[in-house]
Formats: sequence, C-alpha cells, structure tokens
Amino acid sequence: MDGLAAMTADLMGLGARASLIISVLPSLLVRWFNRRLPDFLRANPEVRVDVRLEEDPVDFYRNHIDIRIAYGEHLYPDLVTVPFRRDRATVMCVPGMIESGRVQSNNVSSLRDEDLVHVAWRTGFSAYPTWNSWFNAAGFSRQPQTELGHIVDTSSLAVDLARSGQGIALGQLMLAEQDLAEGHLITPFSTSVVFKYHYCVVHTRANSRNPYLQAFLAWLASIQWE
Repeated sequence: MDGLAAMTADLMGLGARASLIISVLPSLLVRWFNRRLPDFLRANPEVRVDVRLEEDPVDFYRNHIDIRIAYGEHLYPDLVTVPFRRDRATVMCVPGMIESGRVQSNNVSSLRDEDLVHVAWRTGFSAYPTWNSWFNAAGFSRQPQTELGHIVDTSSLAVDLARSGQGIALGQLMLAEQDLAEGHLITPFSTSVVFKYHYCVVHTRANSRNPYLQAFLAWLASIQWE
C-alpha cells in the first residue's frame, strides 16, 4: 500500500513535495519558530520543509499540512494534539529604562500608562494575558488607560517595540527568549501571568507514523525551556 501511494503521488506530480509542511501561528513564527527551526534542520539534514504562516483554523486535508503549531488543545478535536509548552507573560523592557530610572525594578508604581504596550488580541483568542491581569497578579488593583500607551494587534510586535526601547511590553517568554538571553531585554518584575492553554503540535491520525513528523516531535521534546 505504501508503494502504491508513492507511485500514485509520483504520477500526480506530488513526488517533489517537501518532507514536512508546517503551518505556524504568525507571532510564533516570526519571533520563535524561525530562530529554532535551524536547530531541527541541522539535526535532520535530510528533511525539507514548507513553512506557512497562518491563523487558526487551517484545513489539513485540502492544504496537505503535516504539522500545525497552534495555541490550545481544543481547536482540532478530531486530530492528534500534542502539547509542548505553556507560556508565561511578564514585564519586559530594555536595560536603559532601568538605568535611566524610567522604570524601577520591583516598584510597580513606576510603570507609567504612557509606556505600556497593549496587545489587541483577535476575537476568539481565549484567556489571553492583559495588563489588568498582570497588575492583579502583582497585588495591585489597577486598570491602565489603554489609550495613553501603544496598541498593537500581535504579541510579536509588542516584544519588538519593547526591544526597540519604545515601550514596556507584557511579553511572552517564548517570543523574547533570544533577546532575554542576550541581555537586549530584561524582566524587572518577578510576577508573571500563565497562559490558560498550551502551544501544541497538531497532526492527522493518518500521519502518525510519518518518520519526519516523529523526528519533529522528538526534537520539540528535547528543548530545554527556561
């Protein structure tokens, strides 16, 4: 049956398709996956990938998707979902804001509404972290005036603004891991907000025995998270 399927694919002109077609959420792709993918390819040099930036939901069958990296275990109930990371959000800024006194470490009152970067999460993105939830977690009943700060529609852009020194983000640790490791961004407060859902790898049951998919899952499982 496998030989027949391979022959049929060749006859249909599909034999040259990439080893893995990987569909990824936009923010995760531009600030995490693009920096981690080379590690996977170095470990699996025979693999060729077709990486696509897409919002949920995606059509696995029409678009021949092998792997979907999605947020939430509940989005594709008929498919196989493998959680791999539950992210956290915390306050992030450039070191210069601390050095100048614009932000004081562990002094929540030093955070000015004018400096905060807010993410206008898209409709349906459940249980997302907000500045209100972070202030509550830090023990402060405070609702910042959103209109005084910056508003962006992706969490990756919030981290980018913080990285440029143009604001203070409630940033995802996954998206900022490289900048935090290199000292371009710092986290001046210990309080963080945990996301309700995990990031997950989703695939069809029919694809479960795909050796390249299994290699991808093994690579994800080997990542040492901070």
